[in-house]
Amino acid sequence: MKITDYVGDDGVIAIASALKTNTALTDLTLSFSYFGDKGAEALSEILGRECVLGTLDLAGNRFKSAGAIKLAGALKANTSLKRLVLKYNEIDAVGGVAVAEALQGSTTLEVLNLDGCLIRDAGARCIADVLRANSVLHTLDLSRNEITSDGLRALAGALAVNKSLQALALRHNVIEDEEMSLLAGTLASNESLKFLSLRAGVAIGYVGMMSIAKALESNGSLQRLTLSETLADRVGWTAISHRRGRSFLTHTSHLAVMNFDREILARTAPPSSSSGSRRKLSQVAQRDAGPDKHAQFCL
Repeated sequence: MKITDYVGDDGVIAIASALKTNTALTDLTLSFSYFGDKGAEALSEILGRECVLGTLDLAGNRFKSAGAIKLAGALKANTSLKRLVLKYNEIDAVGGVAVAEALQGSTTLEVLNLDGCLIRDAGARCIADVLRANSVLHTLDLSRNEITSDGLRALAGALAVNKSLQALALRHNVIEDEEMSLLAGTLASNESLKFLSLRAGVAIGYVGMMSIAKALESNGSLQRLTLSETLADRVGWTAISHRRGRSFLTHTSHLAVMNFDREILARTAPPSSSSGSRRKLSQVAQRDAGPDKHAQFCL
């Protein structure tokens, strides 16, 4: 069931009441329905042990940390939910911590979208704790959460031991050279991550791009790396093409998409590179392997 119109708290309370005895509905979308904490509390009452919902999409509503805490309390007992979308609800760090703690023992949740929830470093650290022990979650969107080096360090440490996560979006967070180097160190040994999006709002310089270029040479799993609309657009091509030229292309043949800005690529391709090497690097940087379930979720 998909409802994307205004229903408010009263409408959601009525819907939740009707679903208390639900044994058939498995997908519920109430995105941009303009309900707040009261509506979230009503929904929490149908998420307990008897719940059969596999997908719950609550994107773009008005509940805050109080509503998130109610939902988190119910999620602790839930054994059916596979996909949870809370994006564009400002649940802040308190709500983020509550949701993460609720998912510590989850054996079913595969997709978690917290884009624009402002969970900050405290929430990111708790999500990192989940990743350390979790073997089910394969797609995670933490974009637009004001995460800085503290939270990113925790996430990088978790990715070093996590074996299940395949798609991670960290767009519009505070990622500069130091943070990029931390993530790159993880990429060098990570064998599960296939999709990584860092595009927009990321100030990665030459040092950060050199570290990721080095990591990509030993990483054999990443298929899609998105860095467009970042400072990396201006230096990424230079860093990568100066690293090892043809050797880099040989070691990263598994990478289907490395997305930089095309105009920047044209301007910054080093003249010292052969035309053949520049053409091959450009193809790696620009070609698109087509949509997949992870890319569609994180883009």
